[in-house]
Amino acid sequence: MGGETSAIQRVAGKISDDIFSVFKWDRAARADMNWDCCQEAHSKKTHPSDVVFFYIDPYEEEMVYLNTDLKSYAEGTIGKKIVEGALTSLALATEC
Repeated sequence: MGGETSAIQRVAGKISDDIFSVFKWDRAARADMNWDCCQEAHSKKTHPSDVVFFYIDPYEEEMVYLNTDLKSYAEGTIGKKIVEGALTSLALATEC
């Protein structure tokens, strides 16, 4: 990972920690993982996961997980296709 990308990833991790800690969410100990894909229909070997946050739903009393794939894009490069691709990737990872 390049120095600039690594620095951006550290900042993104810090910002996400700061945001989710306000809501009393916790962060899973393991980070920056590639999980094995278990669905042939996905046509992938792995799914990326930078950080997984979790909390106990106060109404259902069940653990809720939020899988994240922290991204950084140059200004002006974020468009509909990029966002759709990122959301599809997260949806596939969550399904597995």
